[in-house]
Amino acid sequence: VENSKYLESAKRGVNRIGSIVQNLADAANLEDALEAEELEPIDLNQLLQNYVANCNHVHAGAVFVYRGPAHTAKVLVSDFRIEQLLDKIVDNAVDFHRPDSSIRVQLDCFADQAQLTIANRGPVLPSEVENSGFDSMVSHRAQRNRLHFGLGLYVVRVIAEHHGGFVRAINLADGSGVAVLVQLPLAEPIAATAILANDPVVRNVAGA
Repeated sequence: VENSKYLESAKRGVNRIGSIVQNLADAANLEDALEAEELEPIDLNQLLQNYVANCNHVHAGAVFVYRGPAHTAKVLVSDFRIEQLLDKIVDNAVDFHRPDSSIRVQLDCFADQAQLTIANRGPVLPSEVENSGFDSMVSHRAQRNRLHFGLGLYVVRVIAEHHGGFVRAINLADGSGVAVLVQLPLAEPIAATAILANDPVVRNVAGA
């Protein structure tokens, strides 16, 4: 019996090492693939409207709400990679959101930057997770009370940085949940009058 326990433990260790090696290879392949892809100007506002509408069909146990500007928001990106980035963030939001709450997706535009926010009510991030959540190989998803390793949100960071942007995760100001913020440079700067007409201040995604 003891030998069987040791054997099972050794197998789990080998499987975990194999998973880590595979994830390292996947990360390297992602970075190489991004370098070879062509970017094109797309309207991020329209992409998000379509994406969120699809989420409400695909994720039956969650309700998604989108708020965006009244104007286009052109960014120079690979739309497939932006959707891949969104998938990773949304998967986490769905897993951690409080069942009786909606997942809010919001786009704000500033002079030369677009800011995408995906927020969900639920468990907040410990300080160490805020600092490491987008590092390679680290995932803090709770699954059957164990920590597992994977690409996690590292994919989000690689894609955002490849497009000239950055990403960070923060706890909502009222302590009710978490928001992931992605900033991308606008391909076409937004006129100040358009920004003022829409809302010059980042709206509170935790609110109504």
